[in-house]
Amino acid sequence: MIYKMTPLSQRLSVDGIYSVLRVDYMQRNGIGEAHGFPELSYIARGTAYGILDGRENKRNEGQLLLLAPGVFHKKKSPTVGEGWIIGFSSDSPLLSQLYNRPIDLDGDEKKELAEVFSLGLRCFTGAAAVGYEGGTQLSIDADPYILEGFKKRLELFLLGLHERHRAAVTEEDLHKEAEVKRILSLLFAHLHESLSVEEAARLAGISVSGLKAVFREKGGVLHAFTRMKIERAKQLIQEREMNFSEIAQALGFASLHYFSRTFKGVTGISPSQYRQLI
Repeated sequence: MIYKMTPLSQRLSVDGIYSVLRVDYMQRNGIGEAHGFPELSYIARGTAYGILDGRENKRNEGQLLLLAPGVFHKKKSPTVGEGWIIGFSSDSPLLSQLYNRPIDLDGDEKKELAEVFSLGLRCFTGAAAVGYEGGTQLSIDADPYILEGFKKRLELFLLGLHERHRAAVTEEDLHKEAEVKRILSLLFAHLHESLSVEEAARLAGISVSGLKAVFREKGGVLHAFTRMKIERAKQLIQEREMNFSEIAQALGFASLHYFSRTFKGVTGISPSQYRQLI
């Protein structure tokens, strides 16, 4: 008898760990940071106030936030309580639907995350530190079976969050999101320009009123266009091949001052501060 194998793909993979930390928010400083990897941040106890990419952010006990790579974030007063942090490496596009928005975990998800975090604490040194710099390291005596269990349980936990989010999305939501992506992909080729709403509508092939309706929940098309410029600026800063004046000119800003002011308005920090953090 001849058997036919069905190859299996992996939709979401965690390829490495940067940090596994239990943080006392009363003692951790509020300098802030940005880094090139996703970070899972969970409020196990208390309430956290902070800045997320230039915007005020509040999370209550039981809420999780999956930070996208390159996003500046910092703690603010009167944050109190305990947080769990897992910084990891993954290039799965599925995570993009979860980035930068508070997620309320249900009872089963809280239990699962607690078990995942417990496995991580058993594998990484410095994991119970009050503060940290540079992440944590794998313990010399880490059990490889526990480490693999931690990896797989973390992957399943993240995949479960994605599936729950996807199930809550309506057809109308998908249509709107597809239209936003279509228009932004057209505008991406014009990042070097300073566009008006009328010019953006003409490029998108729809009316001004239609364009405003599509981007109403995104703060407006010019707001989305500006944020896309700043995301590109972050990439160029990380590459370190252009100075700030060259980046400003490449992205259609009238002056270095205007670029710096816009960058800080979106992210909460200046371009030079961002370069120091990455």
